[in-house]
Order: sequence, then C-alpha cells, then structure tokens
Amino acid sequence: MLPDSPVSNLPTNVIAHVGLNWEGNKNDEGIGIDYMMVDYDLIETMEMEMLYGRSFSEEYAGDDSIAYIINETAYKRMGIKNPIGHPV
Repeated sequence: MLPDSPVSNLPTNVIAHVGLNWEGNKNDEGIGIDYMMVDYDLIETMEMEMLYGRSFSEEYAGDDSIAYIINETAYKRMGIKNPIGHPV
C-alpha cells in the first residue's frame, strides 16, 4: 500500500493559476495553466501514468522547489519535442 501524499488542492478543484512561458516559445505570450503543489508520492498514490520522465523524488535536488510535471495537454500546447529538462 502506498503512503498518503499531501497536495495543496484536490485534483478536481485546482484553484491556483499561473502564466507559463518556456524557452523556444514562438509566440512569446505563454499559456495559462492551473497548478498544485504536491508531495513526492502523489503520482504513485494516484496511480497516474507518466508519458515521459519520472515522478518527483527526494533523491534529486530541486524536486522540492523548482521541478515541474506537466500534463499531456500542456505538453501539446507547448509544441516541444522533448519535455524532459526543458526550461520554463
């Protein structure tokens, strides 16, 4: 059984919204995204499938403050070929 994993909002009620821009963006306007802060175990706890990359981990410096996991919709809207390590 997986441990409990705290989140800042329920996945069905994301209330935090921010503008996201990224290196190589052709329109320089970015996109608006909803986000939430989560614990290291959220992906496993919610049994989410990762298309690319990995879940957050205490073993990687920066995962506690500057790392992002984007969903498939954001990935497609960004139009980048490889989202792994892509600066935002």
